[in-house]
Amino acid sequence: MNKKTNFTLIELLVVVAIIGILASILLPSLARARSKGQSAVCKSNLKQIAYGMYMFIHDGRDGSHTSGQFPTYDIWFKRVSTLYMGEEWQSPYYGAIQNPVFDCPSGENTGGTYQNLSYGYSYWFLGSVKPKVGEINSPSDMIMIGDSDENGSWDSVIHPNNNYPVGNRHSKAMANVLFIDSHVESTKRAHTFDSSTRPFMVNN
Repeated sequence: MNKKTNFTLIELLVVVAIIGILASILLPSLARARSKGQSAVCKSNLKQIAYGMYMFIHDGRDGSHTSGQFPTYDIWFKRVSTLYMGEEWQSPYYGAIQNPVFDCPSGENTGGTYQNLSYGYSYWFLGSVKPKVGEINSPSDMIMIGDSDENGSWDSVIHPNNNYPVGNRHSKAMANVLFIDSHVESTKRAHTFDSSTRPFMVNN
């Protein structure tokens, strides 16, 4: 006859301790993997937005700019989403969009309006000046769109001051940004509008 054995209290505590140690090792790795996955989706979003944005720039049929010219910052996301990414226009003019491409998985604001948007358009260098594509000196160094800081005040633009800064919501406080030449990279917020590393000059 087999003798029935039970866990002693000490053995049970040892098992619990081992599980706790394994969890402490695995959970940070899982969190990092999740964060990297979200950042990858965010970069993919920016690439898709880039395709729509360039169709918008080179078309010019909405009247906010001429063909080949960068548009104004005013509801750029709604124009791109409805004209070139398959979304139906919804009133009012400043109403929300429903396109999930404009929602960063690491972000908090998913309202789809100019006040609640995951991505901001470079107002200072593009949206106010509205240069032609060929007037950009260094397309690989000039930011077009980047993570917004999601503070609920004109999240649809980014600007090199404290009011509308680039967000830093990804791992190691990094921001994902889309450049004029359509490449996307992660960078530190402090470097995004640093004239010593990003020559945002437009030809005269």
